[in-house]
Amino acid sequence: MSTDTFGAIVKLLPLPSLARLSETCMWANVQITPAVFDAALQRARLTQGIFSVSESLRIKNANDETILVRPVAEGLSSLRVQISHRRYVAEVDDAGMASLLADIMASDEETRGRTRIWFRFDSHSDSEVVYIELFVSQDGEIVQQASAACILA
Repeated sequence: MSTDTFGAIVKLLPLPSLARLSETCMWANVQITPAVFDAALQRARLTQGIFSVSESLRIKNANDETILVRPVAEGLSSLRVQISHRRYVAEVDDAGMASLLADIMASDEETRGRTRIWFRFDSHSDSEVVYIELFVSQDGEIVQQASAACILA
C-alpha cells in the first residue's frame, strides 16, 4: 500500500482502531501524525451519543459500534437489544431507563435534538452475556444512567 493511499484511509478510522494500528505496526506508527489522531479524537467526540429512531433506537458509540435498543413494553424494565446481529434481552438496573427510552422514541424532533444517548459494552467471545451501560443526557446534563446484563434471546 502506498503512503498516499494509507493516508487517505487512515483519516477515516475511528480513534480506537487508529490507536491499535499505531501500536501494532511500526510503519503505520511513523505514518500516523498527531494531526490524524487529533482529527480522529474530534470525530469520536462528534459521534458519541448519536442515535436515530425507527422501531427502535439505533445508538452509535465513539468506536462506530452500533446497538439497537427498544423497551419490551411500557412500564417494564426489560429491553430488547441487538448487537452485531445477535439479539439479547436485558433487564436494566433502573426501571426508569426503559420508560425514558420509550419517551424519547415518542418525543418530538426538538426533544430528540437536545438528547444524547450513548453506550459502552463489555463482551467476551465465549460468553453469551453482554454487559452494557446506557447514558442519556439532555441539554448537556446526564439525566439517566443504567447498566444491564444482556442475555441471548
